[in-house]
Amino acid sequence: MDRDDNVQVSDLNYIIYTLIVLLIGLPLCSQGLAFACMLLVESSTWFSKDLVFNARMVVTREGLIALTFWFSFAIFNLCMLILGHLYSKYLPVPKGFAIRYSLFATPIIYTLLVSAVVLYSNGADIFGYDSADILFMAFIPFVIANVGLSLDSLHAFLLLIFLTYSLFALGVVTTNRMRSAKQPRQGIYRFCIIVLILFLMGLCGYFWAKNRLVNLVESTKDHIMTSEGIVFDDYQPFSRGNLLTQLRSPATLIIDSEHPRLAGASPLYPLYASAINNLYTGKLNLPQVASAGSTSQAYGRLINGEVDVVFATAPSEFSKRLAKEKGVTLKLTPLAKEGLVFFVNENNPIDGLSLKQIRDIYSGQLKNWRAISGINAKIAPFHQPISAGSRIAMEAQIMEGMTAEPSTLNNLSLADKSSLAEGNHYYLNNLESIGYSFRYYVARDNSYRRIKTLAINGVEPTISNIRSGRYPFSVDLFMVTTGTVSEPTQQLMDWFVSEQGQALVEDVGYVPRE
Repeated sequence: MDRDDNVQVSDLNYIIYTLIVLLIGLPLCSQGLAFACMLLVESSTWFSKDLVFNARMVVTREGLIALTFWFSFAIFNLCMLILGHLYSKYLPVPKGFAIRYSLFATPIIYTLLVSAVVLYSNGADIFGYDSADILFMAFIPFVIANVGLSLDSLHAFLLLIFLTYSLFALGVVTTNRMRSAKQPRQGIYRFCIIVLILFLMGLCGYFWAKNRLVNLVESTKDHIMTSEGIVFDDYQPFSRGNLLTQLRSPATLIIDSEHPRLAGASPLYPLYASAINNLYTGKLNLPQVASAGSTSQAYGRLINGEVDVVFATAPSEFSKRLAKEKGVTLKLTPLAKEGLVFFVNENNPIDGLSLKQIRDIYSGQLKNWRAISGINAKIAPFHQPISAGSRIAMEAQIMEGMTAEPSTLNNLSLADKSSLAEGNHYYLNNLESIGYSFRYYVARDNSYRRIKTLAINGVEPTISNIRSGRYPFSVDLFMVTTGTVSEPTQQLMDWFVSEQGQALVEDVGYVPRE
């Protein structure tokens, strides 16, 4: 039932009702709609092939995604207008023109001002606070449901807020009954013009800022999951359809009893799991003979006598101290080589860095790309989890006792800021970003797309350079044992350094030892 134009409401009640809607109700509705639209767009990505209806009618996968995106965008905008229409249609309004409409204009202007400050800062601190923290505090109503945080772009987050308030205001104003003689029709026209001007200014500012940052800090919206983990179900020995590597020729060693218990860092699991798949026979307890985790966890199990051999990089200082406290001597047998590679967005003009530049970047002494590539953009270095083998190797080989700063929030989307506490690590592939991982992951994982690896001190991270040791960040991989090993364990270790074992190392994706 439409409201009666003669029904009025006190200014105080109107302000209270409107503030509740603008600060609580509208942000929640906006996030709910945004979430539904995101699900709709995400569903379109499930199509891995083009849709072919007939010879003349073909919808490509990319076209379907784009069509779904713009359809969802239009639905969101229409819903915001409808919400404004319903609010204006059924809620009594005060007589004063300024009181009636100023509350709707205020959040639009506020959003524009905060967005201008954050985008113009280009990642620099604002009043001593990180720009991501400023956004978090400035727009708390839009992060309550975590939908705003899930957006993978700063621009999308700001545009969501701006469209929410501006379209809602347009819906409110255009629905007010201009037929009433008491209602100043010219005032409504003026307010509509103001809102439209603000709307156009916001869109122009959005595209200006986006283009400016694309030229300055190219955003590809790529999130690379860099937790250096694998899907263990795909690499289970003796399971049908596993992804384990087969030997080139019949096995020269068969272990049918006293199976050595193997553990290691996650990236090395496909290697020793492939050995188990090819060499072990007879009755065995698979979870006991094949386990994986972080490098530190693997060393802890070895020191506690839970496993016989660990496949990993050299132990960290923590693992060394733990072994010493337990009275355990660690014996390292070289197995293979690996390269710790640094990568940037493929559009970053730099092709290489020096060891000193890497160290300065990760210690926080070098904070802007201008000194290296001429791009005036804040460097956003990414770190692996503290227990990851690549993190241990990086701090040992590069930092040399220097304190490494944590991953900057400029390298993370707003969602990633909260996911850090949950142990999730994503690399946001902006032009300003730099990250690192083992060559094994970068070479085999399709998620590492649109990046390029960097030469260090003029040396590319190729297999030949890693094997010869010319590449500065070559990392040795070891088979680590404690004390005297059993005969089957020694046979297995001897096999790994044999011609057939080293061929398996190469086929899995690692660099054989010299």
